Amino acid sequence: ASVLGLLLAIHKPTQGSQKNLIMQKMTSFYESRLISLNLQFFSLLGELWVYLAIFETTLRTFLNLTLSHIYQSAEWWSVENLLRNHERRLLSSRRKDHSNPIDELSLGFWVTLFSRKYHERIWRPIASKNPTLEVLGRRKFQRYLMIIQEFRNKLAHHNITLQRNIARDIDYMQQITELIAPTIARGMKQRAQTLKKILVAEAGFEPTTQRL
Repeated sequence: ASVLGLLLAIHKPTQGSQKNLIMQKMTSFYESRLISLNLQFFSLLGELWVYLAIFETTLRTFLNLTLSHIYQSAEWWSVENLLRNHERRLLSSRRKDHSNPIDELSLGFWVTLFSRKYHERIWRPIASKNPTLEVLGRRKFQRYLMIIQEFRNKLAHHNITLQRNIARDIDYMQQITELIAPTIARGMKQRAQTLKKILVAEAGFEPTTQRL
C-alpha cells in the first residue's frame, strides 16, 4: 500500500464514527430543545408567581380587615379565646420586633383559619358579613385553599411538573378572589386567561378547568 493510500484510510470516516457523529448532533439538538423548553417553563412559573402573590395578598388583606371589623380591634388575634394555642404561638414568634405580624404569616396560617376548629369562631362571623362565601361553604373553601397552598409550596421550590393541573389551580384562585374581592378578580381575570393560553402554547398543558 502507498503512503497516500494509508493517509486516506486513516482520515476516511468509518461507519461507526459516522453513527457517533449523528448521535452527537441529535444529542445536541435535544439538549438545545430541552434548554429552550426549560426557559419557557421557568418564565411561565415567574408569571404564575405574580398571579399567586396577588391572590395571597388579597386573601390576607380580606381576612385581616374583616376580622378587625368583626372584633372591633386592629389586633383581632388578641381577642380572648379566638385563636388556639398553636396559632397564638405563631403570631407571638413574629412579634419580636413589635411590628405588625400579619404580613409575615404564611399562607398556611390563613388556611388553618378555615378549618373545622374555627368554624364557629372564624367562618360563621366572616360568612355572615360576606354571604357570597356560602356559595362554596367552609369545607370546599378550605379544600381549594389547601390545593392552592400545595401549588404555592411546589412553585416556591421549583417543583412544578407537567402533570400538575395548573389550570385548575388558577381557577381556584380566581373563584375565591371573585367571592372576597370582586373588583380585584376582574383585574386578575385577563391575567388568568393569558396564563392559560401560555400553558397551552408554550408548555403543552391542556386548559382543564373546574368551576363551582
